[in-house]
Amino acid sequence: MTDLLYEKETAFRKGEKAGIARGAAAGALNKARKMAKNLLKLKKLSISEIAVVSGLSEAEIRKL
Repeated sequence: MTDLLYEKETAFRKGEKAGIARGAAAGALNKARKMAKNLLKLKKLSISEIAVVSGLSEAEIRKL
């Protein structure tokens, strides 16, 4: 394998890993937002309690 081809393949793998990590983070954030929305609908927990459970900030929960 030539050096250029090796570098290209290495860069591709690095970018692929970064993309997968970004996708996983975005999925986790969407899941936390959905959970917070559902908890808000129940009207049984305070915003600060929902923040603790969901991992979102109180400000972000207020925006939902």
